[in-house]
Amino acid sequence: MPGTLTSRLSATSETISLQPGPAYELWQLIRTLSSQVWKDFYVVFVSAVEAAEGGALELSDCQKLMARIYGERDAARGAEKTLLWMLSEAGEVADAYVKNSKNIGPELADLLAWMLSTCNVLGIDIQKEFLSRYSAGCPRCGQIPCICPVL
Repeated sequence: MPGTLTSRLSATSETISLQPGPAYELWQLIRTLSSQVWKDFYVVFVSAVEAAEGGALELSDCQKLMARIYGERDAARGAEKTLLWMLSEAGEVADAYVKNSKNIGPELADLLAWMLSTCNVLGIDIQKEFLSRYSAGCPRCGQIPCICPVL
C-alpha cells in the first residue's frame, strides 16, 4: 500500500502511515541505514511524526529524545553543571515573564529540556517519579482538584 511502511523491531511489529512527500522519502532513506542507526533513529523519527501530526508524546519519550540528542554532552558536563544550566534556564523563563515576552513558550520548552537532561544525568525516570507523586492527586491533601489553602 503506497504511503504505508512496515518495519520489524525486536519482537514487535509497527506500522507507520505516511503520505508521499518529504517525510516518506526520508523514511525510505533511513530504512537503508545500519540496524543500530535505524533503531536509534526510529524512536526520534516516530516521535517527530507523531508530534507533527498532533499525536501525544509520553514524558518518558521526551526524556529519551533528550538522551539521544544530548546524552554524551550531558554526561561529560556532569550533574552539577547540567543542573546549573537548568536553573539558568529557569531564570530566563522568569525574565521572559517579567518582560511579558512572547518568547516565554520557547523558554519553557528549553527549561523542560534541561530538566530532562538533568534527570538523565542523575538516572531519574521523571515520568515514573511524577506519576508516583501526583497520580492520586495533590501530594499534600490527596484530592483532585487540590483543596489545600491557597498560599
